Amino acid sequence: MHKTSTRIATLVALAAVLLLAGLFAGCASREGVVQGDTKAYFWFTGNAEGAVAHLNDLPPFTLGQSSGAKDWNTTPKTKDTVYEVAPGRYTVIVERDGVVVVNRTVLVGAGMTKEILVP
Repeated sequence: MHKTSTRIATLVALAAVLLLAGLFAGCASREGVVQGDTKAYFWFTGNAEGAVAHLNDLPPFTLGQSSGAKDWNTTPKTKDTVYEVAPGRYTVIVERDGVVVVNRTVLVGAGMTKEILVP
């Protein structure tokens, strides 16, 4: 009988040690900084080629040939299709031959891509 109770006590003690080791294993200190994407993007699609885009007070720029892709994941990310900006609120105006074809106010967050369809 004494042998059985000693075995049980040993197993209980071993289980307690393993439990405490598992609890403290998750308390390890980790160093470093996780930094998110600090850029946002405008993706001009549709009939964009040759149109002029205005984003807030930034200098206007001429849009290149649209890729024609329907999905952000398969779109070639070139300077002609995707424009990098700081996250924030933008008034987007797109003109073609002096006529405004897009006039929208949009909010684009860090790491986000906002599609602007140019008719």
